Amino acid sequence: MSLRIKLAPYERFVVNGVGMQNGRYRSELQFHSWANVLREKDLIDPAGDLTPGGRVYLAVQMMILDPSGHEAYVAEFEHRKNELLSVNLNPDINACLERAGDLVAGNDLYKALGQLRSVIKFEQLLLNHSRLREAMRVPERLMAAE
Repeated sequence: MSLRIKLAPYERFVVNGVGMQNGRYRSELQFHSWANVLREKDLIDPAGDLTPGGRVYLAVQMMILDPSGHEAYVAEFEHRKNELLSVNLNPDINACLERAGDLVAGNDLYKALGQLRSVIKFEQLLLNHSRLREAMRVPERLMAAE
């Protein structure tokens, strides 16, 4: 079974640690043997502002991009996952983290990334909700003026 990916014009991706970019037309790539492939949209920038779920995702991403450091990234993944499980109260998110842990243990890293995307989306919802509440709060100096 081969892997087939369709690329948009100028879409960037990584194959076995090598950064690549598609040309100006849509194209399709077919891989007939095993390759570690990640699209730009699935990559997290390690230098960016990472949420706790983003740090867990980054560890799995690095397992794919740098197979030589697999054991170190698994240890980082377990540490970050357990850290997040210890403070998170949402049972659905905890279930996603546990499933991701099982998938990493079975070396099914792409499916683990899929589980962790749900965690990141949930964190983004929480952050957006928090920002909205902050924006709607009446400034204290206005309340004191009344």
